[in-house]
Amino acid sequence: MVPGVVAASVSTWLGLQEGEGPRTSRLFSFIFLLTAAAVLAKSAQRELFLAAYPRSAIPDAFLLSAGVLAVTSLALSASTERVSPVRLTRWMLGGGALLLGLGFFAGRAWAAGGPMTVYVLVEVLISSLLGQAWAVVSEAVDVRSAKRLLPVVGLGASLSWTVGGFAVSGLARALGPASLLLIAAGALLGALGVLQVLSKKDLTVEPRQAPPTGFFVGLWSGLKSIAQEPLTRVLAAIITIELVVEKVTDFQLFAFAQQQFSGTTGGVAGFMGLFFGVTGAITLAAPLVSGRLLTTFGS
Repeated sequence: MVPGVVAASVSTWLGLQEGEGPRTSRLFSFIFLLTAAAVLAKSAQRELFLAAYPRSAIPDAFLLSAGVLAVTSLALSASTERVSPVRLTRWMLGGGALLLGLGFFAGRAWAAGGPMTVYVLVEVLISSLLGQAWAVVSEAVDVRSAKRLLPVVGLGASLSWTVGGFAVSGLARALGPASLLLIAAGALLGALGVLQVLSKKDLTVEPRQAPPTGFFVGLWSGLKSIAQEPLTRVLAAIITIELVVEKVTDFQLFAFAQQQFSGTTGGVAGFMGLFFGVTGAITLAAPLVSGRLLTTFGS
């Protein structure tokens, strides 16, 4: 009785309509677990990489991961015509958990190339999964419910960045930085379990018929459409500029972390976790502050 009253009160406070609470909680849990995996994996990734390589190797890691991510993104884009977002995400979560487990052993057993492999693997996997996960979330809402549900689900991502980020330092020191990869793999498996429930209760998975053209023909057609459409060219240019700025900032962050914390086990991971936690907390507070400002100044 009491849990039902509490759930109804929370739904009312969040502005949800009757019956939307359970679906929102499932989507919230899905994004929370996936984002937690991202925080843990990225913290471990940067600790292992910066402990193994000099500062001069940072641009090499950026270029290699960017190239692999570009190829992976094109392949995923071409696959959407043949595979539903839910099924594709299911494959990626299961495969991602397996790859993170293998990355744990590679980072420890292969000193020469293991940390670089882990860096590229985590960068490509997490970037691809986050985009694919939000595609699944969009499948679970309609136009009317999206304005109510998506902010709450987005809150799950911000909360996960905050809680996960602040937890990284203690976990890295207690279990070792590489063990964060195994915990991240567990979070991906948890997200896979939630996705299974979502697919039964909130998603309609319709079989997709493969287009008459081959996979690589569709891939080439997609590249041509990007080059021919003015809007997509502008978007591609904006994304490229944003990525360049992001990588310049990341280089400074990596160099600082390596200089200050590379001598301490779990130091880099703890610093990165703190960075993720603080930025997540700012994201959580921003809507409250902006709402107060808009109310104050009469917008």
